[in-house]
Formats: sequence, C-alpha cells, structure tokens
Amino acid sequence: MERQFENLAREARFRKGIVVYGNTRDEFTIKTDEGTRYVLLAHYLDRTLHDSGFSVVGVWNPIVGLKFRSDDERRRFNTWWRGSLTQDVEGEKYDAGEPQGLDDDLPSLKEIGDLVGALEQALPYYDQAVAIIVDWTDYQFGAVQRPLAQEDRCLLERLSMLMCGREGLGRQGNVTDTPPATIMLITANLASIPPSFYQPDPRIKLFNLGVPEKKTRIGFFERHLEDLNLKATQDKTRDQAMDELADMTEGMKTVDLIQMVRLARDNRGLTPERLLNLYRFGEKRSPWEELSQEKLRNADLSLKKRVVGQDKAVEHVVNTIIKAAMGLSGIQHSSKMSKPKGALFFVGPTGVGKTELAKATAEFLFGDENACIRFDMSEYSHEESDQRLIGPPPGYVGFEEGGQLINAVLERPFSVLLFDEIEKAHPRILDKFLQILEDGRLTDGKGVTAYFSETIIIFTSNIGASEVGIEVEGCDLEKEFRHKVKDHFNKELRRPELLNRIGENIIVFNPVNSEEFRREIIKKKLAPLQETIQSKYDVRLVLDQRLYDYLEKRADISHGGRGLLNAAERDLIDPLARYIFENKQFLMKGRSIRASCVEDGKGIVFELLEE
Repeated sequence: MERQFENLAREARFRKGIVVYGNTRDEFTIKTDEGTRYVLLAHYLDRTLHDSGFSVVGVWNPIVGLKFRSDDERRRFNTWWRGSLTQDVEGEKYDAGEPQGLDDDLPSLKEIGDLVGALEQALPYYDQAVAIIVDWTDYQFGAVQRPLAQEDRCLLERLSMLMCGREGLGRQGNVTDTPPATIMLITANLASIPPSFYQPDPRIKLFNLGVPEKKTRIGFFERHLEDLNLKATQDKTRDQAMDELADMTEGMKTVDLIQMVRLARDNRGLTPERLLNLYRFGEKRSPWEELSQEKLRNADLSLKKRVVGQDKAVEHVVNTIIKAAMGLSGIQHSSKMSKPKGALFFVGPTGVGKTELAKATAEFLFGDENACIRFDMSEYSHEESDQRLIGPPPGYVGFEEGGQLINAVLERPFSVLLFDEIEKAHPRILDKFLQILEDGRLTDGKGVTAYFSETIIIFTSNIGASEVGIEVEGCDLEKEFRHKVKDHFNKELRRPELLNRIGENIIVFNPVNSEEFRREIIKKKLAPLQETIQSKYDVRLVLDQRLYDYLEKRADISHGGRGLLNAAERDLIDPLARYIFENKQFLMKGRSIRASCVEDGKGIVFELLEE
C-alpha cells in the first residue's frame, strides 16, 4: 500500500488531474504519537501529499465543503480567491468594495458547482504547490450511461478545463518553475465519470487503488493478533499465525479485517477458519466440519443408494469429498485454501446418472438435495449471457438484481454448483469459471463478492455421446470420452486453460448397457411412485417382477436412464392414473393395487385386491 501511495504522490507532482478509483472506501493506516489509526482515503491522501511537499492541500466533500488542515493554508487559498475578485476579465483592476480581512472564510462550498467556481477564481493566482482532493464524486454526476443533464454536462466541462488546463489558467513562464496545481477526484466507481472527461489526455492520470497486499495484511495482524484471540494460533509461532491469516484473507479490504477483529471480540476462541466463515457467511460452523469419520467411511454406500452402476464415478467423488474434509483441497496449488472444495467434470451418454450423482452429493454433504444448485448452460449460449450469470454493469437493466450465480452463492455458500451441459455455454461464460476455479471468488458490477471456497463445482457434458458407441466399454470408453473432451476444449472452444484447472477430474460415466443395471434403475425410480400411492390413497402398489422386464424391453436404451423413465411413464404411470381415476371410490385402507403384465407380454393390467 505504501508503494501505491508513493506512486500516487509522484504522479501528483506533475499531473494536472488524477482520478482515483477502485478500493477508495477502505480504511488506511497512519501512525501518530498516540499510536496507529485507521482513516478514510481523503484524510490519508491529505497527509501523503503534505509529506511529499505540497504546501496547500484542500479536501472537499458534500457534507463539510472545502477544508484545509491549517488556518495558514486556508488563508493562502483565500488570498488567491480574493485576488480574483479584484480583476476583470481583461486582467485590469476594478473596485471590489470594502476590503475584507484575510481571515474571512470562503462562502459555503458544499455544492460541487460552488467548489468548481471557487477553483476557477483561485487557481489562476496560486504561487505554491497546491492540491485539491474532491471526494465522493461518484454521487455528483448521476448515471453516466444516460444522457447527462445540461447543468451536469456544463459542470464536467468546467472541471475538465481546470484539470486539463486552459489559456490564461495557471502561472506563466518556464513550465519547470511552475509549482503543481493538482485536482484529485476520488470515486468508488470509475463508470460514474464519463470517459470523455479523462480520455485521451496525458495531463489526467487514472489511478486504480487495489486491496491490501499480503505484506500489508501481515502488518495488520501483527498489530491485532492478540485482539483476535484465535484458538488455532495459540499453538503456532507468531509469524506462522500471521502468515496463515494473511493467506486466508487474500482479496479482503482493511475494513474487512477491522470488522473481523470486532467480531472476534464477541466470539472468542474461534479457529481462523470459523471466524472467516462467521464473517463471510454468518455461519460459525461449516457443514464440512460436521462430516464425521464414520460418515465419510460410508460415503460410497450413501451415494450408491441413489446412483446405480457408476461405481468408479462414485469412488472419485468420495475421494474428492474426503480430501476436502481433510483440508487438502488444492493444497498443491496454494496454501490459501480459497479455491472451491472440488471441481469435477462428469461426461458420458445422456441419462446415466450425472445429475443424479450431483444431487446425491449435495444431500450427503449438506443434508438437502436442494443444496445442489443447477444452471442449465444451454440458457447461456449468447455472448451477453454472462450478465445474467454474474450481473450486468451499472446503468443496465437488472443491475440492481445482480447475477443469478452470485445471488445463489450468497444465499447458499455451502452448496454443490451444477453447470449442466457446459459445452452449450458461450466461450465468454467459460472465462468466468477461470477466476472461480483459480481464486475462489467472483465480484459483480455492484462490487458484491461471492466466495466459492465452501462449494463443490460440477460440470456435466454429453461431449462425444453421439460419436462413441454404447457398445464401447471399460478403458476404451474412458479413453474415447476423454479424447473428445480435450479436443472440444482445445480445438473448438480454444480454452485449454479451463481444462487445465479441472486437471484429472474428468469422470466418465458408463452407458446403460447391462440388463441388470437397467432393472436396478427402474426399481429405484419406481420406489417413489409406490410411496406416493401409499401416502395419498392409503393403498399399496404392488409391482409384479415381470413388469420390470417388460418396461426394460420397451425402453429406448440409447437415452440411458431417461429412456427407462419415459417407458415407465408411458406404459405404467399414465394407465395407472386412469385406473385410479375410474376406481377412486373403491380405494381404502386394507386394499392394494396390483400391476402385472398380461400373458402375451403386450401390456400392463391392474387389479384391486383385499389384503
């Protein structure tokens, strides 16, 4: 941070105007005789510019107007301002009336138009290095995406003339002898100032103020480590604790760190991870911490109850879960642990359990299938679709609502994010996933940041499904699908970097070839039908064993599990609904509906039985 402000002070020595944007609403560290203080940016810049040799530094905001650090600086500025009142436009003196004392203050300058007028009057007469810091400019000119009002446009033109220079404005003579007169605008959002204001003019410098670097964060924790009173830091050296905290808080502002200290005072004895979760998500405990060793040991059994015939895929998911639960996710890339808990790529024929395994994973981890948040990527095939996902920029329709992905993660930070049929998304969308997989966070146009460090991200795809025959099995099947996926990302999308982020986590699903495999799927999928009939009509639905064989033969196996479900709906559920409709008055406790195949195997019949 100190290096950033050294650069800014150097620029102020020769630029006419500087626009500071980015992390301008943070708090910044200054040292006083009483100790360390945290101040707002305008105060910090005031001090920095004074230390770099400016004689007069004025700070303006719409609440207090234009203020100076000392009476002497205020008097100097008043002298320049009053000097303009004794000159007409030709530069000749005129009678300004009764003289005023140098202690007289300027008129109220709480309106930015009044400030600009005062600067127009005073700056032609300055004789020492002067800087004027104008804060909160993002609220002064309205929405620049729409046509500006006439008065705002005129105000910007006048301010631009001051910052770019105009004939007769400023000292005459050798430019190297002219002391600087710099106007510095502070805005949290650069889009609030029209580009025509600062482009292309080398006298105006754009300065993007970033978030605190690791060295700055370490310095903060060096001052406040005892205030945090964190449980895990008590067994580590002071340097280790500060370094770990600095890594975990990458991308955070100083004001975030200050608020974490305040939060820690009311929640003492937390681990760094729990404090961070409490601050970011409002949760002291993470569902990942609730995964007991016994539950993890039985993870494969839990997932296989819902996903049939995909043992290798289940095993890979279980390994990812265990690695995340042990705190080793992405540790080979960085110790910051800010990346998602896992990034998996499910590929294979349609209807083989890819989506089902994602839902089963969410239910196992978070106790709720709805914690699997699904995005159908066929809805994001246009170039502008990224605005729906992360939110449009300021001034565009829907800006206030934010993006669907950002909102979903803010609402459920502990979740499985399922991006279905990822190959159908526009390549511009895929670029957003690079940041998510690398940094574990994404910021929308409003400046709201969503953290993905507690999520598992799953991409599903049917790449190659129409080209790889269902008769291919085993290693050959996996090799074929992996080859198709790599070709698609490298040659068609030209996004090999995204595939590199996924690494060896491409999981190939087996086609639904085995008769036993298909029969097991039908049984699992018809179990909810039996439960619904029992709870709604108080009768049992008994399914004949031969019925499963009949549905399997009637299914289009090229559609995988969905083909089986389509056959069940067409040949069983539709006629069953008709049967219940016509016999509803006979349905009562103690009776059951038996569904069985006719002798010739060409249909299903129903009969109502007494139990």
